[in-house]
Amino acid sequence: MQRLILPAAILLVIQIGLIIGIASQDKEFEPYAPNTKLVNFDPSAVDVIHISAEDSTLNLTKIDDIWVLSEENKVPVSSQQVESFLDTISGLKRTLAVATTENAAKRFKVSDDDYNYHLIIKGGDTQFADLYFGTSPGFKQIHLRVADTKEIITAGLASHELSPEVEQWIDKDQLKLARDSIQRIDINNHALEKNDDSSWKLVRSENSSELSKEKIEDLIDKVAGLSINGFVVDDEKQSLIEKADLTYSITLTEGKKLDWKFKQLGENEFVVYRSDIDYGLKVSKWQIDDLQKAIDEIFVASPKQEESPDSPAAK
Repeated sequence: MQRLILPAAILLVIQIGLIIGIASQDKEFEPYAPNTKLVNFDPSAVDVIHISAEDSTLNLTKIDDIWVLSEENKVPVSSQQVESFLDTISGLKRTLAVATTENAAKRFKVSDDDYNYHLIIKGGDTQFADLYFGTSPGFKQIHLRVADTKEIITAGLASHELSPEVEQWIDKDQLKLARDSIQRIDINNHALEKNDDSSWKLVRSENSSELSKEKIEDLIDKVAGLSINGFVVDDEKQSLIEKADLTYSITLTEGKKLDWKFKQLGENEFVVYRSDIDYGLKVSKWQIDDLQKAIDEIFVASPKQEESPDSPAAK
């Protein structure tokens, strides 16, 4: 009889351990309703997006229906990108948790004090979302955890979409103009003006050669299509403007005049100051090189063709 008591006691201990383990799992992995939203909000009601990473922070604010970097500098960001991002976040679905422990949260980089990205979305006084994003288990996938919950899930989102880097969000079309809106271009003592029939004429120029429609179209494309890659808010604006490497003005069909001043900042970059914008915008040097070439094609005097010995003038 005593021989049976010890094995029975061991078996009882094992059974109790299994029961406790199953109960513990039931508490950790709570039932979930498939295909339900992870966070529930209307993207159009959002007016603040805060993204923080280890060494950078991004604050996007909607002012008068326009998304800007902050209330202070009001540098526009891409509204299309912001709207797409909010649609993605609001469309995230609740899935089965891959882990729930504190150690797992640290391992997957979604804990309160150890994360890759922390996203907060607000509208007025209401906080719509507070999410921690971490490691990526695969292509366009990322681990995340809702604040004040234990469940760690996998979401269909690429890490770069959460970047807090300003260059990833800024509106790169801020300098672009509608080609048809350009009425006149003044560069130094030269000018190119559009006629009533939409053709162009040189008002002042050293170039006496016949105007090339292709060259004019190329110049219009260049001045109207500059794309930026960053911005500058500094105290040296006036000195940079005074030392500008390239200056011109554009008069629009509505009569508004825009003054442009370009200053090279480094080997591969220029800063552009436009009279209707309070900050400088960064432009790649290759764009300015192409622009200067197009300007020279129109406004700089063509070199006189050398006469050959067999030409009528030489005889």
